Amino acid sequence: MCTVLAPPPLAPAWPWQAPGNWLAFAVALVLVAVGCAVGIVGVRRQTDARRRRIGWVLLLAMTLCLIIGLFLILIVVYPAIDALNSWESQQDQAVRAQGCSAAAWLSLDHLALRTIQNVHYAGGGLTYLGFLLFTLLGWQYPLKAVRPGSL
Repeated sequence: MCTVLAPPPLAPAWPWQAPGNWLAFAVALVLVAVGCAVGIVGVRRQTDARRRRIGWVLLLAMTLCLIIGLFLILIVVYPAIDALNSWESQQDQAVRAQGCSAAAWLSLDHLALRTIQNVHYAGGGLTYLGFLLFTLLGWQYPLKAVRPGSL
């Protein structure tokens, strides 16, 4: 009978555990803030109250999608992949020392990897949706209003 430890839980990494990922997340937050500032200027220039309300909703949805998606990818998924790789090598050494095959821990590894992939897909989808909303916002609410016939 082989003894196998449980894989590491899927949880956000603390700044001292993954400083590079947190730095990338901080840079991404600065870029999101710049995008929000540009969006705010475009929305505030609208004279129609209905278009302004729609612009605020688009801006809020864009910001939330980008922040949550980038957080999931940079702070949850990438450190979890590193932790899972470390766990795999530890389990492989432990199982070989017990005289067993890798089949003892592969099912746990597969389940943990699928969980990480699902979170990665969710974060990627939210990030993609945020960029799509940013494009829509820039297209519908430009900084400079284009007058008909000026092109």
